[in-house]
Amino acid sequence: MKTITIEVPESILSTLKGKTEDFANDIKLYAAMEMYREGKMSTGTAAEFLGISRIAFFKLLGKHKVPLYDVTKEELEKDIENASKYSII
Repeated sequence: MKTITIEVPESILSTLKGKTEDFANDIKLYAAMEMYREGKMSTGTAAEFLGISRIAFFKLLGKHKVPLYDVTKEELEKDIENASKYSII
């Protein structure tokens, strides 16, 4: 696994009141959603990047009102069926 470092001004970090881990997770989430929205990541790649299932990524997209672009009806039905089998949803 590779690590990417970003620089954040101290003034921003000081406003987070010790919640830098939440901030880092949010940056990762929004990066994945935007990369997906721009067609630079598939739902599978974005989910893998976040360390979650595709179904969980679908739920995040829905929560943030991001439409699905690269998923066929058949793929989605199969994912939902598989998730149901393993009590993921």
